[in-house]
Amino acid sequence: SLQSSRFVKVIRARNERGAVVVKLFVKQDNTVSYTKYIRRIRDINSRLKGVHNAQGFERVIDTDRLVAVVRQYHFSSLYDRISTRPFLSYVEKQWISFQLLAGLADAHALGVCHGDIKTENVLVTSWCWALLADFASFKPTFLPQDNPAAFAFFFDTSGRRTCCVAPERFYNPQTDKQTIAAVLVSETDEFREGDLTPAMDIFSLGCVIAELFTESHALFSFAQLLAYRKGEYDITDTLNRIRDPEVRNLVAHMVQLDPTKRSSARACLKLWRGKAFPEQF
Repeated sequence: SLQSSRFVKVIRARNERGAVVVKLFVKQDNTVSYTKYIRRIRDINSRLKGVHNAQGFERVIDTDRLVAVVRQYHFSSLYDRISTRPFLSYVEKQWISFQLLAGLADAHALGVCHGDIKTENVLVTSWCWALLADFASFKPTFLPQDNPAAFAFFFDTSGRRTCCVAPERFYNPQTDKQTIAAVLVSETDEFREGDLTPAMDIFSLGCVIAELFTESHALFSFAQLLAYRKGEYDITDTLNRIRDPEVRNLVAHMVQLDPTKRSSARACLKLWRGKAFPEQF
């Protein structure tokens, strides 16, 4: 077993191609239809086949008792790699950040959003090739801000209490109902569905890049992100841990509170070419 949570159980297994990761979701309620989620995962997998810095699930297995999704096993996530010797050099951090932006740009061009970008969902090979993995189209887009258990259940499966979820994905059940009702599938559900946007992924990737360049100092905890959403939390001290001013500016741009001010992944690559990223990339 690699990881267990109330939402999914993650195990390492083997098939004819070698080691794989299997995520198991037990069907607690047989009256709920999982067809649309399975169809969505398979559609995303087919779209991502040509993306070099993203890895979808190889198989989706649906049974009466559970749903299993399978992908290739990689030895290290970015979260583990940051704290493993030999530590990443500055250029390696630049290269990983560049690859993640490139992979995200390619995925967005294909109409695919990730939904749960964090260091645990970034895979890094021994030759420093980075892959966005575990695309989370099956998780809710919007969560109530007054229910931390909902965030922990879906997005904090490792129990770190860090938060890379975009602030616009949290809503106030008392005041935001009318504001976001137009994009909701159901206004009565506590965990609300809607369209993920590229800007949401940009925010999450900005948090990942910040954690990469600050040696595992997360930009936000869950409580800090909610305070940031209200304009009551300043991230300057954490950003100042990033020594390179261009990387610092990139992260600050990506995690702006207003999603309309965040540039696309492709635009970020162009704007910071020769600044945060060498021309050779």
